[in-house]
Amino acid sequence: MKSIIKMFIVVVSMIVMGSCEKDQSDVDIQSCNLSNLVKDVSDLEGTVWFNSSTNSYAIYVSIPGSYDSQDVGIVCNLPEKYQVDGLKIVFNGKYFIYEKDVLLTPSGQTYYYLELSNIRSKN
Repeated sequence: MKSIIKMFIVVVSMIVMGSCEKDQSDVDIQSCNLSNLVKDVSDLEGTVWFNSSTNSYAIYVSIPGSYDSQDVGIVCNLPEKYQVDGLKIVFNGKYFIYEKDVLLTPSGQTYYYLELSNIRSKN
């Protein structure tokens, strides 16, 4: 049991240290694979958060009719003024397949690349 606890502490420490060392700038659109379109969306409400697993900003959208499912859009072109944790927004865009592995992903979350075509703060 002690070895499991030690291993958990080591893994969490590595994640925290790794996220602190990297610059929290928005993702370069060139690093996004925008070749496998999944869906086009418009007027979706979401919340912006910095995702330490992907070292990028993401927009989290709750799936209607579920209590814990979310689409997580790793934003390829988020304007700097929207890079605010907890910011409620409304957006249009395109979701593409996200092929990278994400550590410590809660069940119910599906990751995508997200290319925004329109975004505004929700007031």
